[in-house]
Amino acid sequence: MVDTNESISLDQALSTQPYSKYAILGGLGGLLILLGLFLFGIGGFGIFVGVMTAKGKLWALITSFVLSILLIIIQLLSWLASEDECAEIDFYGECSETYAEPFPVFGVLLFITLAGCLGTLLFHPAGRHQFD
Repeated sequence: MVDTNESISLDQALSTQPYSKYAILGGLGGLLILLGLFLFGIGGFGIFVGVMTAKGKLWALITSFVLSILLIIIQLLSWLASEDECAEIDFYGECSETYAEPFPVFGVLLFITLAGCLGTLLFHPAGRHQFD
């Protein structure tokens, strides 16, 4: 029995409650599991589309081409929307020198190459005849 004049610590108060101070970590774990399942689904979809492209399905080739174009656009938009970072803070706590994020050369070249290869298969008659 706790005396009303005596103060109790947070650990003692939480130990009498049905929820502990670690309950928030359980919610975070659930979100991480859902994020993992979502990313697993995206990966599974990519593998499925890749296998269907290898089997000669035209819809899978079109899907791959559209997704590669979307990835180029998303990369460019994320680079354009990125804010300048502070490189140096002066005596008053204000930013005196900034720098911009570097252009994502490798990612853009990768997706442009992918879109070019898929576009060649899609729009050139020699590659298009393989797909039904």
